[in-house]
Amino acid sequence: MFKILQDKLANLSKYSMSERIRWRKWRYKARITGSATTEIQDGVKMRLYYDDWLSEMLYFYGFEENEKSFVNCFLKSGDVFVDVGANIGLFTVIGASLVGNGGKVIAFEPSAKNYGRLVNNVKLNHYSNVTCNKVALSDLSGKAKMTVCTDKYGAWNSLAKPSVGTSFETETVETVCWDEYSEENGLTGSIALMKIDVEGWEYNVLQGARKALSRNDAPVLLVEFTDTNARNAGHTCQEIYTALTEFGYEICEYSAETRKLVEAPLRDSYPYMNLVATKIKETVEARLAHEVVSDYAGSRSQNHLANFEQGEAVSKC
Repeated sequence: MFKILQDKLANLSKYSMSERIRWRKWRYKARITGSATTEIQDGVKMRLYYDDWLSEMLYFYGFEENEKSFVNCFLKSGDVFVDVGANIGLFTVIGASLVGNGGKVIAFEPSAKNYGRLVNNVKLNHYSNVTCNKVALSDLSGKAKMTVCTDKYGAWNSLAKPSVGTSFETETVETVCWDEYSEENGLTGSIALMKIDVEGWEYNVLQGARKALSRNDAPVLLVEFTDTNARNAGHTCQEIYTALTEFGYEICEYSAETRKLVEAPLRDSYPYMNLVATKIKETVEARLAHEVVSDYAGSRSQNHLANFEQGEAVSKC
């Protein structure tokens, strides 16, 4: 992911004059005010932050467009969506807009700064269907040390060694197993989709969800596979893949163009990609084909900076 961001910024000179002016406007105004509010897709807003590289990526180039297409096509009104590693809330707020008042989004973000910004973005959209947890999912419930980047790379915070950044500090965070959390909150068997993007800690999250994910009614998963991150956590992407298949999942790639799933055999390497894991591929494809979603990519191209504000919320949802 970071390599993609670097390439985009390195090629800034190749963009049009209006795009370069937009870039300079962001750098100037956001540096003064700290944050900017923009519409990321129809009816969904986010506050983006100057001290965060992922915010810059979201504002100028978009981010994980294929994954956003999958979530937009898959989630329906009334669904329950779990966002593991929610960061500042991109998929949380998109998910909340899709599942509606009859559905629910459960977000996990352990780092204090990103959690505050996650809450801020939920409140910005006036969502009442989101539960934000300042907790990390893991294979053990208790406490753990999280390494937090302090030089604009907060999206790469990790319970392992972050793959990006040069300046760090540690935070003690609470951890919980999904099996324990889902049973205590009556969620077992009710989750439609779970996104897992935890900068290398994916294997540990899966082990803490072994009981729930082994069930026939286990959720569809959207899981990040990145070799560097997995190795930093003492595991491999091949171990993640194997664990999923042991739980009874079929691993697939999603094509936004065809809105189809394509079988994804085990690879020798995973530089960076997100894969869909499903128990019944045909059921997922039926959902994806059910209706045409709004052209959120088109709305992103028309985004504009507005409502510059300083500060961040610290209250809970």
